[in-house]
Amino acid sequence: GSGESPPMRSTQPFQAEDMLIFDGAVGQRIYISREKKLVIVRIGDPIFDWDDSWLPNRIIAGLN
Repeated sequence: GSGESPPMRSTQPFQAEDMLIFDGAVGQRIYISREKKLVIVRIGDPIFDWDDSWLPNRIIAGLN
């Protein structure tokens, strides 16, 4: 990777009102929702058009 972190952006509102996002080095993310009892860790190569709402919203939809 380039060592750069992609910018944080989301195209949709989060399906958990209490969603916290920790922005790590080189595109790593941690999403936490106490309301949904959910912790998601995203690791891997940085994706510069990554949508931060996509992964948590898909997982929450699957849980519902």
